Amino acid sequence: MQVGRSIRWGQANAGDFAYGSQIIWQSPDEVYFENALMPSGKQITSWSSRSFFQMTKESAKLPLLRRGAAYQLFFLGQSSPQARVFFKVSFYDYYGSLIEESYLRKRGDYFKVPENYNAYAITMQNGGCRAVDFRQIILRAYEEKRAGDFEQAYALHVGTKTKYLIFDELGNGPQIASLRGSHTPYSYITSRLSKGQLYLREEARELVDQAYRKQDQLTLVGYGPISNIAALYHGERLSCPTLITEDLLTEADYLSLHASLGLDQTLKGALANYKDLLHRDGVRIYAPGQLQSTESVSAFLQDYKPQLKHLGHEGEFDAKI
Repeated sequence: MQVGRSIRWGQANAGDFAYGSQIIWQSPDEVYFENALMPSGKQITSWSSRSFFQMTKESAKLPLLRRGAAYQLFFLGQSSPQARVFFKVSFYDYYGSLIEESYLRKRGDYFKVPENYNAYAITMQNGGCRAVDFRQIILRAYEEKRAGDFEQAYALHVGTKTKYLIFDELGNGPQIASLRGSHTPYSYITSRLSKGQLYLREEARELVDQAYRKQDQLTLVGYGPISNIAALYHGERLSCPTLITEDLLTEADYLSLHASLGLDQTLKGALANYKDLLHRDGVRIYAPGQLQSTESVSAFLQDYKPQLKHLGHEGEFDAKI
């Protein structure tokens, strides 16, 4: 994991169920915690930069930090009552002795890394909450001018004078960055969520609608199994022209993803019958598929950026990969 990447709840720790806590893993990006009896100040869960593979088969959950540097944490989630969780960052020396602790209670708080640290841990603490809807925490280098910025689950990058909105392919990490050399400005939507939750969540819909309102004749673009299904869904919803490749999974694979990601039940029909959308007026396949297998795990490990080269044949779009 690199600094600036997401930190998810992950596997349960031994202490996660203290005081009778109830924890529901709805998806990798949605964990629900509830405990009305836990005293304030107690640990809800924690992450460590140490590896305990020999004992628990778990690798380190946190990245290494630069000594002497400053960092921030951003909490993507919500507690009930609101703003009733805080974070403790603890640093340890080579022998496991505690060196220093920092408490982060509000947006904009940051911590500095001791010069002599060997390992560290981040703990989410109960600040008087009964429940927590947890998605991720974001760890990034501290910049004073960005101290209060809050990173959302989705991000819309709006270009100028462009008719294209590209859905970033996220199976093996964001892939759209290589398009930043494009001569023609373009818009794209990306996500920190696992598989972008297929861009079917309400937050994603709101951002797509925002781009639609700002741009006449918006064209939605996909180029892999995640972005293609997103372009098809939103293209149907908004009656937008849609450009996709043949890189699509089976209906059964998409339904399996729907279940594992905890998506809304109302979306099952769209995923089960997505092939009907391929025949909608305005949908065009601009490139053959590069998928060698319809098995979903291997499909998400592929690099689909080369598919975007085919958009060069679509007129205005000049994508330099």
